[in-house]
Amino acid sequence: MTIKNDIGFSDYTNSMKIELSKKNMTCKLKVDEMEITLFLERIDKLPTSEVNKLYGLWKIDSTFINSRDVTDSLNPEKKAMLFLRWDNNFEIRNYPEGEKFGIFKTQSFRQQIEMINYWLRSPKISIL
Repeated sequence: MTIKNDIGFSDYTNSMKIELSKKNMTCKLKVDEMEITLFLERIDKLPTSEVNKLYGLWKIDSTFINSRDVTDSLNPEKKAMLFLRWDNNFEIRNYPEGEKFGIFKTQSFRQQIEMINYWLRSPKISIL
């Protein structure tokens, strides 16, 4: 397989050659008079991210606000749970202040989760 540039501007892809086999791909190209060869091997399983280990149902054992333990007031029966869903939504269940819902975002280079609550209101229904 070779890539051909018909657009009209200079691009290094004109010198790229790709060789494909069942398990390997070799790319040869020339950049600034330097020959580069890439050897790639097909994988059978996509690698997973560390964040995938977070998904699922978690029991909340303790809660701290400003370095102060508030577990006895926010989770007195020790039944609160956090559900981190695959679609980046979260649910907090069995919480004395009521169920909470929202979205979460993980940081790529920090061990940090950002959680944003949805403020749910009951819908108003009008009958005319």
